[in-house]
Amino acid sequence: MANILVLDDAQTYRDIIGRVLSNLGHAIAYAENGVDVVLQAEQRMPDVVLIDTGMDGLETLRALKEYPPTAAIPVVLVSIKLGDVAWQEHGAADYLAKPFTAQALVAVVYKTLGLSPPELQDLDELDHTAQCVLELAIAAEALQKALATLRDTLRPLAEAEN
Repeated sequence: MANILVLDDAQTYRDIIGRVLSNLGHAIAYAENGVDVVLQAEQRMPDVVLIDTGMDGLETLRALKEYPPTAAIPVVLVSIKLGDVAWQEHGAADYLAKPFTAQALVAVVYKTLGLSPPELQDLDELDHTAQCVLELAIAAEALQKALATLRDTLRPLAEAEN
């Protein structure tokens, strides 16, 4: 089906986007940064690019739109803060607010591609999977913070013993 390029610094969202859209038959590629997006966009000519605004998204969008080989590729901006980006003024095709459901992701991507989305009941399991992945990521992040706090607390004690 469609070739989709994704730039997001959060592994959780990359996993959700990849899982949901690849389960629907789309090919997903991931970029490391804004420069990588432009290079991959020129090489791959994706059908749509999803860019996290926290990853220099507006600058990357501007670079894609100003570069003739990639100017026509539609871009969906993804952000945790709804309304903080005047996405239409910057040339984005659409906007997706985090956190999002599988249904919202599919609706935005399919609208951008000019496709009819699959039946919504087909997405219930994907929504459940996406929710589980998100909950696990939140728990893992909380655990990492707790471990970091514990390390910071124990470090002076270990140094004092030496």
